[in-house]
Amino acid sequence: MNNDMSFWEKERGILVDEWFDEGINDWKHRIHFDYTEKLMQELVQSDLLAVPSHSGTKGKEVRGILKIIRKQPYDFDLVQLGNVDNVDPETASKIIRKSFNDLKNLFGEERDKDKKVLVYATRTNLSLINVAEDKWKLQTDEQLVRRGGDAQILSEKLLSDVYNNKIDLDSSFSPGKLLGREQVDILLDTTNMITKHAGVFGYTGVGKSNLVSCIISKLLEARNNANVVIFDLEDEYSGLLVDCLGSEKVSGLICFADRDSIPKKIAEYMEGKGDAGSAVKQFVDQMMLPSDLNNHVVRNKYCSVFARMLEDARFRIYMRHEFNTVGAFVSTILGSYMHIEGITSVTGACAKLEKDREQYGFEDFTIGGLENLLKSYEKLRNEEFGSYGPFAELHYEHDVKLIKNWIEELKFKPHEQFQITRNEIIKILSDEEFGAEPELNGKNLFVFQGDDERSLQRLSYDLIAERTNGLYNYRKQKGIISPLTLFVFDEADKFIPQKSSESQAVSREAVETVVRRGRKFGMGALIATQRMNYLDTSVLSQLHTYFVSKLPRKTDREKVTEGFGIGNDVLTETFRFRVGDWLILSNDATGLKNTPIHIHSDNSNIRIWGFLENKAWVAVEGFY
Repeated sequence: MNNDMSFWEKERGILVDEWFDEGINDWKHRIHFDYTEKLMQELVQSDLLAVPSHSGTKGKEVRGILKIIRKQPYDFDLVQLGNVDNVDPETASKIIRKSFNDLKNLFGEERDKDKKVLVYATRTNLSLINVAEDKWKLQTDEQLVRRGGDAQILSEKLLSDVYNNKIDLDSSFSPGKLLGREQVDILLDTTNMITKHAGVFGYTGVGKSNLVSCIISKLLEARNNANVVIFDLEDEYSGLLVDCLGSEKVSGLICFADRDSIPKKIAEYMEGKGDAGSAVKQFVDQMMLPSDLNNHVVRNKYCSVFARMLEDARFRIYMRHEFNTVGAFVSTILGSYMHIEGITSVTGACAKLEKDREQYGFEDFTIGGLENLLKSYEKLRNEEFGSYGPFAELHYEHDVKLIKNWIEELKFKPHEQFQITRNEIIKILSDEEFGAEPELNGKNLFVFQGDDERSLQRLSYDLIAERTNGLYNYRKQKGIISPLTLFVFDEADKFIPQKSSESQAVSREAVETVVRRGRKFGMGALIATQRMNYLDTSVLSQLHTYFVSKLPRKTDREKVTEGFGIGNDVLTETFRFRVGDWLILSNDATGLKNTPIHIHSDNSNIRIWGFLENKAWVAVEGFY
């Protein structure tokens, strides 16, 4: 292959057949190439073909561009053999063995007229028009290609032009390389990727968190000055984004959703006790890291970064809204028993609990008021609670945990520099932070961690969708459309399941607010999960870009085929993906739209190690 040319020099196929596939509502094509060992090895699924079309402009040749779905060797002798069950076994064995040896003995570029490489392909929405000798211009125009026409394979230069058609370098980022053609960067339009929303879907071990880390890192490097807010249920993105959090070019904060989410020594440091070194060591000890980074040397370097961040007050606790009365706390936080997931009836004990807690409704929202409320629960349990069964027990545990959580939060007195409120976050995300450095505006990274998923679910609603003071309403009232702000919901089935508990209902409202109405005001969502089938379908229908890897369950694959009208054969190819291989499907963010694009994402571990090893951070001795 000569990349100085528009097409591969020696390989020409012929379009021999085409048919309409009702399963994907599109045309498929079959192309024959002469079989060579070199072609069979070098032709990849990412390659594109140019075939003469029925159109022409003032005598200039126009070629439609086809996207390869799959390839396979073809031997005329084996086709003639037909069903081996209907042929004498000895004869069948001889024919099959001869075919094997014939193919085996074709070295390099040797050919045999009876041996072919069969290529199956679909149309794209682009074509090439010949403007001079070996000079071709791209145009957006799906073409009817000519059966019997030559099929030529595009060079890497043309591949880059086609895959990144009309993508502006100044307003895009690259999540990875074209699979099999590593010299070609795949670019995504930043605005369309964020404001038209995206999903990352892949089974355990395919590199889902790695891809999310790469996307976020590239977005924060891009010139669009985007913000990123992550709701991190598994406490893994502080480690996977340490280079962004520690960068001087990004304003990064690690925020805890509540007091229970803060490691003990970090909390003590926030109150003016202890030292930063021992505090961050405890934080790093609890942090999930990829196996490549999970050793003493690397953890020591992590400690160095986070110690500097802690000393600079870049660890914060989210100061939740305080209520005027205990009754307001009960109705907003504890909620009605009937809406707790898995509970279908209110037992006698629950009814009594609801009635008893009403008597404390007008007490001030203080430690004393909550302790009085807690005593009523303990009294009921000691006297008669056990006779009401497991449903009542679940209600009791639910309430008591939340009440104790808030009592500890009211007792916690962090210094002011370690606190952050919803209003402060909203002003930062809208470039209205007082005293902010202009060059950092729009390059803000918030990693929210929560010990309890319900705390992050509630926080997402408070920050995004709360009807008076949430970010959406704030931007809407002020007409703010920038900077672009991406909300990342990892383990998305906890935020937008098809069937919601009361806490999940508020997080679903947060996600729906972003995907349905956020676009006008520069807000977008990225959701990531292993199980698409568990997600709210109304949210999935709003996602214009999918990143897909292995999905072994048929129900999950059906969600993809329904969303983009692609065939099962395209998704079947993902079963052979290595870790880091992804299929991108997009209506808007890619240059080649509505066409499967295979990429290999960058390895975030290499990026992180490079930062820890080569940047200004110096490992502090004595952590490990």
